[in-house]
Amino acid sequence: MPKLTITIEVPWPKHPTLAALEKAIFKALMVAGRQLLKQAFDLIEHQLLADGRQVRQRRRRRYLVCRFGELRFHR
Repeated sequence: MPKLTITIEVPWPKHPTLAALEKAIFKALMVAGRQLLKQAFDLIEHQLLADGRQVRQRRRRRYLVCRFGELRFHR
């Protein structure tokens, strides 16, 4: 199974308290989680289409609600 990687940048809060830093890290992780899921969907779709097990369809916008929030992707 291929590995998915992503780089996360966490902005330093104006008023650096533990709560503000925790909130900034949480927001960055949520964005990273959505990006990783999108990468995984693209990889799975590419593998299915390459194997010929899936019929090509026109691309439609889809929505998925997951732990990382709402994920929008094309399928």
